[in-house]
Parts: sequence; C-alpha cells; structure tokens
Amino acid sequence: MRVLFVVFPWRTHLQHMVPLAWALQAAGHEVRVASGPDLTDAVTAAGLPAVPVGPDEPVFEKVEHEQGTVYQQLVAAHGEHNDILVDVCEDREEVLTWERLRWGSRFLAATTRACNDAMVEELVEYCRWWQPDLVLWDWLSHAGAIAATAVGVPHGRMRTELAVEDRARRHFLRVRQEQRPEDREDPLADWLGEWAQKVGGVFSEEMVTGRFAVEQMVGSMRLESPLPHLPLRYVPYNGPSVVPQWARRDPAGRRVLATFGLSLATDPATAASLLQQMQGMLDALADLDLELVVTLPERFQRELERVPGNVRLVEFVPLHAIVPSCSAVIHHGGVPGF
Repeated sequence: MRVLFVVFPWRTHLQHMVPLAWALQAAGHEVRVASGPDLTDAVTAAGLPAVPVGPDEPVFEKVEHEQGTVYQQLVAAHGEHNDILVDVCEDREEVLTWERLRWGSRFLAATTRACNDAMVEELVEYCRWWQPDLVLWDWLSHAGAIAATAVGVPHGRMRTELAVEDRARRHFLRVRQEQRPEDREDPLADWLGEWAQKVGGVFSEEMVTGRFAVEQMVGSMRLESPLPHLPLRYVPYNGPSVVPQWARRDPAGRRVLATFGLSLATDPATAASLLQQMQGMLDALADLDLELVVTLPERFQRELERVPGNVRLVEFVPLHAIVPSCSAVIHHGGVPGF
C-alpha cells in the first residue's frame, strides 16, 4: 500500500506523525511525507522520504498576516477589548452565539489558508502521478484532504490534542442552520469548495474532518465525536536528539522542567513577552530547593538579567528522556509539551 503523509511546514506538526510513518514503513508499505521545502531536512532526519511541494517560503509570516487581518476586522467590528476569540473550548450553547462562532470560523479559515494554499497545486500534481492508496494529514493540513479528493482516495486526519476545533465546528454548523439563508456564511467550506472545484472534486464535510480520525489523545480525555476514529498509542518523537550526561542519572532533589516550544524562537512578539515572564519565574523560584531545567535558545539565554544557582539552562533536551525524572513540568500548552 502507498501511504502519503501531508503536513504543513511546521516541525512539531510533523513529529507526531513520524512514529506511525515508521510503523507503516517497517510493515512494508511505501511511505512518503509531503510538506513545504522548509520541512525537508526535518523529514529526512526522521529517516523518511520527503516530497517538497510549493515554494520555499516560511509559513509563519503568512499565518501571522492572515490571522492579523481577521483580528483587525474583529477589532473594527467589536472594539479592542472583546473576548470573542479568547476561548476555543467554550461548550455552553447559551454562550455560543452566531457572532462568536462565525468569527471563530473566519479565524480558523484564515489560518488554514495560510498553512496550506502554497502546497496544494504541486501536492495534487504529485498525487495524480504517484497514486497513493491512503492519505493521512495533520489536523491543520487540509491540503491533504484536497489532494485526496482530487484523486479519489480515502484520507484520515491525525490529531494529538483535544479536538476542540471539531466540536466548535459542529456548534457552528448547528447555529448556522438557524440563520437566514443570506447570512449562512461558511468561510472554511467556501475555501475548501473552491479548491475542490479546481481539482475536479466536490466539497463535502469530509474535507474538513477527514473520513476518519487517527486519535492519539488518551481515552479519558478524548472528546466525544460522531466521526469514526482509530485510537493510536502516542509514541514520543522530538527529532534527532542526544541525551546529555546530566540527564542520565537521577536528580539529587526535585527537578522541574520548563519548556516553551518553537514559538519562542520564531515569533519576536512572543519572545519579548515570554522572556519578561520567564525572568519573573526564575526570580520567584530562586530560593526553592529544586533543580529548574529551562529549555531556551542560547541567544535568549544571554538576554536574561539573572540566572539563579538552581537553574540549568539548555537549548534542547528530548522531553521523553527527561520527563520521567521530573516532579513537575511547566509548558506553554503546545502539542508536544501537552
């Protein structure tokens, strides 16, 4: 069987797909991983064949621009101090007004366009030539759904986190049906429908959700969903890594890990805000009897004003190698840390 994995060019969104790609490859299936050229080195470093599609352009700036445009439109409509996009986990029907849901849909559609548009044409061209039997796509990489629709093959959506966007989508569709026909906007379906028409297909909600979901969230935390799902045990992969000497023995006392993801290294606004918070955290924990391990790029380490004696600064450490020795973990809520 030929299996194509599709992921927009963002390393942490690739990493949760790698163990399943390994398993399929080891079982004798042909595996390819398609993404923007910016991710090629990360794919090949994982021992998988890469298929670069689209231009060699950083995706972060596109996402920031598209999200910023929607946010400015929201501010113009509701003022700067609104909470419409604050909580994507909201599940109370009385709070989920059409206004809240449609702005959330606009924001998600803008994000999805920015992550995927550049990949679609070359990805479809490749699929028409290679003819995969199955397409598995990262939960934010709908280019995979478009390509699978173009060639008429089954496709599944891979998740690692709580499926709050899927639940929000179901709320959106429910409330949308209650609106007047002329007010029933659906920016995500419109975008996917345009691509489906271009590649000779027809839009269906399956292009949003996948025909099935590969679900890596532990069962006790999995949100209920009508979508068929394939439970998959989470296997950690943090990229090529070395377990350092200090992590090969038990700590003398309590160890706490603080890790803040790739956003710190890629987003100047996030870095400026987080560094200020981090300095406050280090100062607050300076007198405690513990070892605080902080993952922080070297250039940001130099910007800290004070580093207490109980702090160990490292650029990177494989999470699965150090977490078993920790009493607690402080993280920013991203997928790998969670």
